[in-house]
Amino acid sequence: METKGKLIIHLTGPAIKYRLDILKWACPEARHFLLCLTNKDSYDLYKEHHDFFKFVIMDDYRKDHPISLEKEIFPNYKTEEEYFSNIGSFYNKAKNNFYSYDIHRFILPYLIENNILNFSFTDTDFILNDNPNVINTFFDNIKPGTCYGPWFDEDIQHIEIKNNFWQNEIQPHFNQIDLKAPFLRNMDGFMRGFHFKNLDDMKLVYDLWNKAVEVLLTNKDYNTHLTGNNGSILQIEWVISHIMQFLEYQRGYSFLEGLRLCDTHLGKMGKHITRVEDTIYLGPRSGWSHFNFDYSDCSTISAFIMNNKKPLADYYSDKFPIFEITDTHVYTKI
Repeated sequence: METKGKLIIHLTGPAIKYRLDILKWACPEARHFLLCLTNKDSYDLYKEHHDFFKFVIMDDYRKDHPISLEKEIFPNYKTEEEYFSNIGSFYNKAKNNFYSYDIHRFILPYLIENNILNFSFTDTDFILNDNPNVINTFFDNIKPGTCYGPWFDEDIQHIEIKNNFWQNEIQPHFNQIDLKAPFLRNMDGFMRGFHFKNLDDMKLVYDLWNKAVEVLLTNKDYNTHLTGNNGSILQIEWVISHIMQFLEYQRGYSFLEGLRLCDTHLGKMGKHITRVEDTIYLGPRSGWSHFNFDYSDCSTISAFIMNNKKPLADYYSDKFPIFEITDTHVYTKI
């Protein structure tokens, strides 16, 4: 099947197999657009999906990055029970150890090797339209020389120290681009992407991204002020947000507000929704209190589902038009 671009998801740990199950059920044709970035330990957990999805092993590209190997670490839990029981004590503020969301940068060498310039990073709880024409239309709408993502607002938090970070720590290593922009946006969310003009620009972004993360992980002054967390995830999304804008103002790229791009004239390309049933390690969340979820058994996803079929049906009812709740899965599709 001809695909005009690729959708990259990054996945580690046994609980993520649940999301692969749903993607396989909900959008089997869309798998041709998916690249699943994972580590070797997790890859071995997804055996029943090896012949269905395309996997890229990040270990092949991280091996030459000792700072990443030391600081961006993953637990090697083999079962859901082990994962849900221990993940909260593995990633936490007391240990100053957090899951590095920016690990997905290690797909870029694979994309460079395979001349893939049009792609989007998405989260694993992003359900795709199963019509390949809709996804190809989405990628056709992204012209070469484009970056996109969900723009929150102008980045004003710690902006002076962030500018010092770029100028003092990163700029001396990159004389081919000025790391400046008239103002800098903040960005977060489940989808952000690029259609690069050429491989040189992609390689530049990869090198900038790696250098910035490595400095943030090792320089205590910047780490203290410029990294944050929500209890388990390292929050440095501003790094790639700023890099996109350096491309915009120094290399003539366009920046588009990403969420609007999902709607094509043929239909919605995909839809994102936080999955209650596989984020149970976070415990009860205030925004969901009116659903009255029962958290008495969070040992596995299926145990939680068995105790919460009605609340889960209520939660998903106005979010996806088609869904089925079994004893083991909440299947959602567009």
